[in-house]
Amino acid sequence: DTTEKYTEARVMFPSEETGNWSWDAEAKAYYWHRFYRHQPELNFENPEVQLEILKVVDYWMKMGVDGFRLASVPFLFEEDGTNCENLPQTHVFLKRLRAHMDKHYKDRILLAEANLWPEDAATYFGDGNECHMNFHYPLMPRIFLSLRTEDSYPILDIMEQTPATPANSQWALFLRNHDELGLEMVTEEEKDFLFKAYANDANTKFNVGIRRRLAPLMNNDRRKIELLHSILFSLPGTPVMYYGDEIGMGDNVYLGDRFGVRTPMQWNMNLNAGFSSANPQRLYLPVITDPIYRHESVNVTAQDENHNSLLWWIKNVLAMRKRLNIFGRGEMKFVTSSNAKILAFVRTYQKQQIIVAANLSQYSQAATLNLSDYKGCDITEVFSQNRFMNVGEGDYNITIGPYGYFWFQVEDAEKTGMAEASGELPLVKTDVSWEKLFDHYTEVRTLERKILPPFLNKCRWFGGKAKVVSKVNVHKTVPLKVEGDTHYLTILEVHYVQRLPEFYFLPLAFLPSDTILERVEYTGQSVVCRAEIQGKAGFLMDSSYDKVFRDFLFINMGKETRVKHDDGILQFNSSVFAKLDTSNDVDSKILKSDQSNTAIIYNDKYFFKFYRKLEKEMNPELEIVRFLSENTSFQNSPRYAGSVEFHDDENNIIVFGLLQGKVENQGEAWTMSVDSVGRFYERVMVKAKTIELPKLVNKACLKFEDAPVVIQEFIGRGFYERMVRLGQRTAELHLALASDTSNPAFTPESFTANYQRSMYSSLRKLVRDRFSLLESSIHKLTPDVRRLATEILKLEDEILECFAEIHKIRIKRKKTRIHGDYHLGQVLFTGNDFVIIDFEGEPGFSFSER
Repeated sequence: DTTEKYTEARVMFPSEETGNWSWDAEAKAYYWHRFYRHQPELNFENPEVQLEILKVVDYWMKMGVDGFRLASVPFLFEEDGTNCENLPQTHVFLKRLRAHMDKHYKDRILLAEANLWPEDAATYFGDGNECHMNFHYPLMPRIFLSLRTEDSYPILDIMEQTPATPANSQWALFLRNHDELGLEMVTEEEKDFLFKAYANDANTKFNVGIRRRLAPLMNNDRRKIELLHSILFSLPGTPVMYYGDEIGMGDNVYLGDRFGVRTPMQWNMNLNAGFSSANPQRLYLPVITDPIYRHESVNVTAQDENHNSLLWWIKNVLAMRKRLNIFGRGEMKFVTSSNAKILAFVRTYQKQQIIVAANLSQYSQAATLNLSDYKGCDITEVFSQNRFMNVGEGDYNITIGPYGYFWFQVEDAEKTGMAEASGELPLVKTDVSWEKLFDHYTEVRTLERKILPPFLNKCRWFGGKAKVVSKVNVHKTVPLKVEGDTHYLTILEVHYVQRLPEFYFLPLAFLPSDTILERVEYTGQSVVCRAEIQGKAGFLMDSSYDKVFRDFLFINMGKETRVKHDDGILQFNSSVFAKLDTSNDVDSKILKSDQSNTAIIYNDKYFFKFYRKLEKEMNPELEIVRFLSENTSFQNSPRYAGSVEFHDDENNIIVFGLLQGKVENQGEAWTMSVDSVGRFYERVMVKAKTIELPKLVNKACLKFEDAPVVIQEFIGRGFYERMVRLGQRTAELHLALASDTSNPAFTPESFTANYQRSMYSSLRKLVRDRFSLLESSIHKLTPDVRRLATEILKLEDEILECFAEIHKIRIKRKKTRIHGDYHLGQVLFTGNDFVIIDFEGEPGFSFSER
């Protein structure tokens, strides 16, 4: 019945409320509120109230929430003679609440909202027995202050005042939230400056803060938005993002209170921005209609379809932050910079170090950083994986563009060596069944991040070792039941830094430990990782090493099985040439070779090639082998016997494997030729001192029969006749490839002026690339070789002039299909003839080139 209690407590919103007591006409009494009169306070002094609060906690925890944000937690209790803030009773109750949480809900958090100076806010961690996390309010306005003043000092100053947290606690860092940009934790001078810098319009001011979203605060400058997030994501703690900031949502400062930054999320360009299908007039707040930020252009769907959008930038940086787990833990040390406009610090965790440098200026800036602790270290920029200049003696000169930033990873040779020396396989442990594993995001992400990248790197068939892999995604899985076991025909999408992604095929199976030895041919490439699935120990395997799986493929090619899946058809094919006999036991074995694919021999009669690198176009080898077998009389190539293909709903044909007739042979033509050349030199060395070699008159027109007898003896008639036959088979191959004018894939085409010009352009790029590579590497050569390289570099223009002839005269001939990668290693010698194999082409070339 009086308002005289707690008179020293401040009024939080003096522009809205005249005091903390309001009269309730029905109760005929005053009630206490720290904020608005429609928000009466609970009496935490009452033990029954505390019990009810714990019941509320239990209710929501059982509903599955991950935790609670403890809003305005310093104001729970009141006491006369104090300002009713941060009272000891508050910490007593928080310890009770935390104990209740730890006992019943170990994997949930309490996040404190305590807008206090760092040393006061840190008390809400207790000794690791109060709140798990706490918003770092004083840091937030100083990030904006540093940006506008182009001075790193405000950030450095507040972080130096920030106490360390208990080992089980962490700061929550943020740029914006549902309230105003609070300026309580800055000086009066800083407050005046921030109002002038970010709140020119009086409508943007509210209480002791600025009610604006991030994008309008930055005048929608993408560079500033990215810079602020790069700082947020690299400082010690966990970043907390406010909905809509990931797409650059706007605000409506004319809505009053803080409602302008609480408008509906903009999901798409449909009615109510996809937030609700209700009548727009019934929404809790109207959708943003500002011409710059309106939902028709700024929405999740539009940005998700544009990989250059802010949303995708945020996704990619967060993915990198998760990979570099150093940011979520460890220590921070500021680096002395000669230029205050460049903020620089080092994050350290165990043996990992990341150097962060950010330019707070609108102009390019240069600085010298004191990196004496990293003298002699190599540093790599984490996003591009480009190596920067070695740290040298300690002073490191750096230049950063306007609002630019770098995250540098310090190379740790010792750690790398230990990782390579360790032969222990990684372990995947899950309670999800193998049949459902690829339906669970967490399990798939574990495979993508921790298991598949190192496994691919040790596989001989993986062609991306020379590139920098940024991430590996499971693009598609086609489940296949094989004698009770589930195998997944898995397509991996491998992303590279500064390269287009590639697709690789990896059939996967989980085999228990007690069955693996009898079914699997063990090699370093057969086992992906150890696995414990629903308590059962085993291994994740490359299915191609499992005999049961290999036999299944052969049998189903013979049956021409078709398996319908959600997004396509898995098709097993066999040919007219080879109706496969699957009535008897199948004998299969993997060939051990350093090839870009995996080869299997069936029944010592058939050769099956598992393609590892996949294309969403018709495989050229399947196309050519089938064409030569079924549409021509050419006999000197393997016979098409079958294939395993996936036809998706978008009419793409993905070829997993090709079955061909096995070619009995004595080795490659390359080996045979090298042996013949070796014997040639042996004969020459034996007789060189006893005979005089005749002079050759006309080298170009010389026939074997016209050569001096001694030359014929050196070469050997047998080798000569084999080369004649190889030339004949080569000609017959190209005639066969050009023989069917009714097949669009093989019909010869005329040369055009545009095609000839594009050929010249390709050759020109090839020359430029090779000469550039030679020039950049010339310092690594020995003096003698360097002199030769210097002479070669002078010939660049002359070589380009020669290539220019290709488009000056019309070529009146036809283009035909070709082998794609024809050399002596692609020809098998049978003893008296040659068989041309491997029509896949060079995997590094484009489909049209092959």
